[in-house]
Amino acid sequence: MTQRKHQEVHGNRGVNGIDGQLASAIGLAMGTTRKVTCVLGDVTTFYDLSSLREMPDNLNLIIMNNKGGRIFDMLKLDKRIVLEHGNDFKDICAGLKLSYSQDLGDFDKVQVLELFPAREQGEMFLKEWNK
Repeated sequence: MTQRKHQEVHGNRGVNGIDGQLASAIGLAMGTTRKVTCVLGDVTTFYDLSSLREMPDNLNLIIMNNKGGRIFDMLKLDKRIVLEHGNDFKDICAGLKLSYSQDLGDFDKVQVLELFPAREQGEMFLKEWNK
């Protein structure tokens, strides 16, 4: 059985790729009453962290936390550019009084859903993407 559901998709690219992504999603959500879902990586979210103070109720943020800017792994650059870390967003969300979960089943119940993909999954994805 095939399901078809109309989805409106927006994209944004900052000068450096990650700047202003969260702020743009917040602005989009503030301009509508519809539900907006934004999918960001962990480093992108950290880069725009102060924007979390303005999270509207109709915005769901999914953070793909792979413990660094893993896209840089494939570029064969200095490993420091990956910005590897061991952090999550749980305490940040608590401090900002944002509802938070790491359970995919809670997607419709929280403002921030943080997922932790296995490193191998990310590597496989990037290999397929670059074919």
